[in-house]
Amino acid sequence: MRSSLPTGQSLSAAWRFARYWRSYRPLSWFFRTMPLPLNDPNFFQERANEARQMADDIEDFGSKSVLVRIAIDFERLARRAGERMQKSTFDKKYG
Repeated sequence: MRSSLPTGQSLSAAWRFARYWRSYRPLSWFFRTMPLPLNDPNFFQERANEARQMADDIEDFGSKSVLVRIAIDFERLARRAGERMQKSTFDKKYG
C-alpha cells in the first residue's frame, strides 16, 4: 500500500491506526450477525453477578474496586434494559 506522504516521512500514529483499523474492518460482519441482548435485563444482571464474584476472589483493593464499579455499571444497564423492555411491550400493546 502506497502512502501519500512525502518520501522519507514516517507515518504518524493516527495513520498507522487507520491502516490497522481498515485491515480489520471486514470482521464487522460478525458483529452484525450476532444478536445483542440489549433489551434483556437478565443478560446484564448475570454479567454483574460474575463481576461481583470475581471481585470477591481478588485480594488487591484497586482491582476489587474496579470490578465492583463494573458490576454497578452492569446493574445500571440491566435496569435500563428492563425499562426499554417495558416500554417496547407498552408500545406493542397500545401502538
